[in-house]
Amino acid sequence: MMNDGKQHPVTSSTLAMTIFKDNFGENKPLNLNLSYRDMKIDFIRDKSTIKITMILKLAVFHDFVLDPALPKDELLYDEIPFSLEGTASISSGKMYLKLINWSLNHAHGSKHYPHRNSMNMSQNDYVHFLS
Repeated sequence: MMNDGKQHPVTSSTLAMTIFKDNFGENKPLNLNLSYRDMKIDFIRDKSTIKITMILKLAVFHDFVLDPALPKDELLYDEIPFSLEGTASISSGKMYLKLINWSLNHAHGSKHYPHRNSMNMSQNDYVHFLS
């Protein structure tokens, strides 16, 4: 649940987050820290297509700011190959990117476990989380 008072639709990402609900119960606030490294941007000249590849860094904690009784330990940390593709346009001197596709980049094979995991997540749980 977002804490901004706005409605947010259920997506496949939300459904994959059931691993946290199954482990900790309903309505336990989480803090997801997302960052990236090794970003590469490719501009395709004959089209207005841009391809971006990166390593998505994901760290998940209980949100102990919203609920101080929750533990402060890291639940999950992983670095996941990720790619974005979109079309670029320029208007009033600013470039805009319309995303067409975003997905895990399986070019180097599939991962079976995260880098760090204090949730005793099984290989099947992790593969489901990534799907």
